[in-house]
This record gives sequence, C-alpha cells and structure tokens, in this order.
Amino acid sequence: MSASPFRACRARMLRTAWLAVLVIAPTLHAAAVPEWRRPHDYYVTDPTSRNLLKMVEGYHLEQGTRKMERGEYGYARQDFDFILRYFPNDPKALLLMGELSIKTGKPREAVRYFQTAIRMFPDRAATHTAYGVFLHRAGKLRQAIGQYREALKLDPTSAETHYDLGLAYLDLHDYKLANRHAHTAYRLGYPLPGLRQRLQRLGKWMRSEERRVGKECKSRGSPYH
Repeated sequence: MSASPFRACRARMLRTAWLAVLVIAPTLHAAAVPEWRRPHDYYVTDPTSRNLLKMVEGYHLEQGTRKMERGEYGYARQDFDFILRYFPNDPKALLLMGELSIKTGKPREAVRYFQTAIRMFPDRAATHTAYGVFLHRAGKLRQAIGQYREALKLDPTSAETHYDLGLAYLDLHDYKLANRHAHTAYRLGYPLPGLRQRLQRLGKWMRSEERRVGKECKSRGSPYH
C-alpha cells in the first residue's frame, strides 16, 4: 500500500513531462528548421528565394511534366508535390498538379494544394486566378467564377483574370458579362483573340459593351483607360 502514493506521484510527473514536450517541442522544431526549408512565397524576389525556386523547378518541373505525359502519374505527383512543399503558391506547379488530378479522375487531390497556397499567402491574386483555371477545367464553373472575382478584388487590372472570367461567363452563356470582361481584358492589353473570336462566331460580340467599359474606365479614372 505504501507504494501507491509513490506511483501516483510518478504518474503525475510523467504526465507533466509529456505535456511539456507537447507544448514546447513544436516551437523547438520550428526554430530548428533552416530558413530555406520553410515554405516560401513564389512572388518574393529576394536572391535566396529566387535561387531556391530555380533549383527546385529546375530539378522537378520539366521532369514531372514529362512523367505525366508518359503516364507515370505517381512519379509526376512526387515532383509537383516537392515543388509545392517549398513554394506552395507556385502557379506552374499548382496548375500541373491540377491537370494531373483531372487526368487521374481525382480532382479533389489538387484542391488541397490550392487551398493551402491561399491560406498561406492570401493576398496573391494570381493564386486565385490559377485556382479558377483549375476549377474551370474541372467543370466547376460557378466556383471558378468565385475565384476569378476574388482575384480581381486583389488586382482589378489583371488582363489575364478578366479574360479567364470572360471565358467562364461564355461557357455559362452569359454573353453580356462575357463581353464586359472580354473588352476589359483587351483594353488592358491581353493579346490572345480567342475569347473575341468565340463570341463573334456565336454572333454575340457586343460593341455596346466596349463603349460601356470605356465609359466606366473614364468615370473611375482607371489607370488602364
């Protein structure tokens, strides 16, 4: 019986020690991780980040693309995953991961990569645009439009995003909004004529929207007028 208090005390000490490990260990681990091994923002331009990006893309981007083309999907996924561990919002790797997930019939696998990129770097408009492109290709038009609109909140002068949003509205047969974003994209200097040509073939190219966009630019004092 005399050993029971001792065992109880020892058990309490062990529980306290484990609690200390659970609380302190993550902090010690984070402090021990070298800076270059932590997730980086693709759009940051400091020399360390640029050199690391050049290295991880150089060894894994083209190689992963070739593996995907050969049908080696598991190995391709490893390459894209490697890049996204270091640069979660790398748009090329994100779109390739999205393409791979669609090819393998598992689009949900790519969703978490896009969501992680947005959670870690929420102010990067291009990530929302890339997510929108993936959702559009996966047939999720309404969700794609939501991502394009989020991107335009962050960067309303992105010609590429206006163009992609116009394509999404065209696929939804909303020709007025497709024209509005098409005209805005071309006013911003977007070079590809595909959206305009598709609307013209359908007889839905609206000159009136071009004038409307121009008036809106003037009224807002837009820098892309």
